Amino acid sequence: MYSTASLTGVLRQVGNRFPVRTAFYPYLRERNGTAIGGAAVYLIRGFSDEQNAASWEFIRFLLRPETQAKWIIGTGYFPVVKGVTELPSVRQAYVRQPNYTTAVRQLETSKVNTASAGCLMGGFTEIRQIVQSAIEEALRGKPAQQALDEAKQRADQVLARYNASVRP
Repeated sequence: MYSTASLTGVLRQVGNRFPVRTAFYPYLRERNGTAIGGAAVYLIRGFSDEQNAASWEFIRFLLRPETQAKWIIGTGYFPVVKGVTELPSVRQAYVRQPNYTTAVRQLETSKVNTASAGCLMGGFTEIRQIVQSAIEEALRGKPAQQALDEAKQRADQVLARYNASVRP
């Protein structure tokens, strides 16, 4: 299981040796939303006006439809600006590589609730990897409850380590 941000790289590595297909996250009874992850850009207090202005200019550059289109086509990641998928270059990329549309379609059809609202958790990146590994283990045949129990135990250790690092 990978982020859509690695899709283009995966497709390049595989070449034409075998087909690669993407799919929505699996579910048990009812399809829910998916929490998005990915990287983030922050503007932090304590810098000069000149540095803040340059930072805002960079953020505006990242959010330009043309920049988003290059990002989507170059990586497979989904856009963070509405309307970018309507640009001719992105539409053509989606026709050439329908796998690029999976994450966009899943997000567009997801329920908005606490499960899909995003994540605020210390150790997020490490715990996300633990959960992804548990899903992969279950898909390879490990009993799902066992994979989840082991993942919970590992995630609890990560949270305990994080909590110890931020408590006075």
